Order: sequence, then structure tokens, then C-alpha cells
Amino acid sequence: MSSEDEQYEVYKALVEAAGEYGAIVRLFDVGGEFGPDLKERERNPALGLRAVRFNLHHKQIMRTQVRAILRAAAAGPLSLVIPMVADVGDVRLSKRVIEEEMERLTSENVEFAPVHVGAMIEVPSAVLTAEKIASEVDFFELGTNDLVQYTLAVDRGNDKVSDWFRTLHPAVLYGISRTIEAAKTVQIPVIVCGEMASTPAYAVLLVGLGAVDLSMIPAMIPRVRNVLMQMNVADVRELAAKCLAAATADEVEELMKDLSFSA
Repeated sequence: MSSEDEQYEVYKALVEAAGEYGAIVRLFDVGGEFGPDLKERERNPALGLRAVRFNLHHKQIMRTQVRAILRAAAAGPLSLVIPMVADVGDVRLSKRVIEEEMERLTSENVEFAPVHVGAMIEVPSAVLTAEKIASEVDFFELGTNDLVQYTLAVDRGNDKVSDWFRTLHPAVLYGISRTIEAAKTVQIPVIVCGEMASTPAYAVLLVGLGAVDLSMIPAMIPRVRNVLMQMNVADVRELAAKCLAAATADEVEELMKDLSFSA
């Protein structure tokens, strides 16, 4: 892992490039493929010591990154998102580390600024407790790639089970809808990321489910924007409702075939 000063320079440059729009930094989403000593390979990486679990297990690594983020925030708007939270407990433990580092920086007279703290919603337990998590954070990031993987118990990197990796599975759509509704209840934003957000047809469905903020690579923005501008809000909401009521991914895909637009 790079040093605090090295990370600080990277995040500061990111903030300066983002300008008034600000930037979001994810706490290290690493681990899983390695064991506790960072060398031994785990048997089931996707369910192992990764993301927030890795950070909380290796707190010094987490503290170094948090300090660098807080220092960089003095240069402009910067937010921090906690990856793969399972419940409120993960959020509270992470926020405690952030608060402790803010106190340390204050005692050391090091310039910094507070940051907004968000939670990645990408596992079923987070979806099922989304209302509780929403009350503890400033925003959600909805990671659709992992949400599909964990909801359907399908390894997205395993070609042998690729037929079971169904992005439009009703359970996945329900998870997305439930997360968005939980965020609306406490009026925090939801940023949807992953392949769904950058795929025009899926982006239409996400908007129908209530999504407002979609994260994608810059190259996809014109295409997705063009498609969304062709859509009628009432129509996409009706489509989303029908998809949520469907029984299988095949039924949802049939409904999506009726969606016509020019990309």
C-alpha cells in the first residue's frame, strides 16, 4: 500500500480536477483473494476478508487512507464511500475510525476538512436493512454488479454459471427498488453504478425504478443521455412496475423487448 502522503497527493489532484462537482473516493475494496497475512489465497474470495472487512481487520491501512482523504478534502468537495457493508455495524465501526482520525489531525494541527460518508449497497443484507443504514450515512452507492452476484449466488467471473447471472432477475430489481425507496425516506441521494447504469436499456429501467444519479465512464454519457431524452417518464415507470411484477428474468427481458429507442 502507498504511504499517506502519496495517497494524499493522488486524492488532492482528483479533487482539483473535479472542481465544484466534487469527487467520491471508495475505501480500499481489496482482499478476498488473499488470506489474513495478505499472501495466502482464500478458498472463496467473494465471501472472504474483502472490502470493509479487510479495512476493519487491517485498521492501520484504513487509517492511512482515511487521513489522506480527510487532508485532500481541504482542497475541495470530497466524499468517502464504504464498500460492501453488510449492516449498520459496518458503517458505525468505519465512521468511528473516521472520527478518530479527524481528532488526531486536529490534535496534530494538520489541515483537513470533514467528508460526506456513504455506503455501498451491494449485498442482500444491506438491501434488507437499507432503511437502517440510510439513517447513518449521507448517500448510497448502489453497486449493481456485485448486487447481482450476491443476490443470485452466482460468481460473475465463472463462465460455467454465466447463464444464471441475470441482471434483470426480479429479485435484483426488487433490491434496487427497495434501496432507492429507503434512501428517499430519509432524503439521501442514491448513485447507481456498475454495468446497468452504463447500458442504455438498463438505464431506462433504473430511471423507471426511481434512480436519478447514474455513474458511468465518460464515453457512455452521450449515448445514455440520448436514450433517456427519448423516454416518457410515465411510460418508463409503468415499464418498471411491470418488470417488478414479473416472475422470472425471462419475463422481464420480454417486457424490455418492447422498449424502442434510437441509440
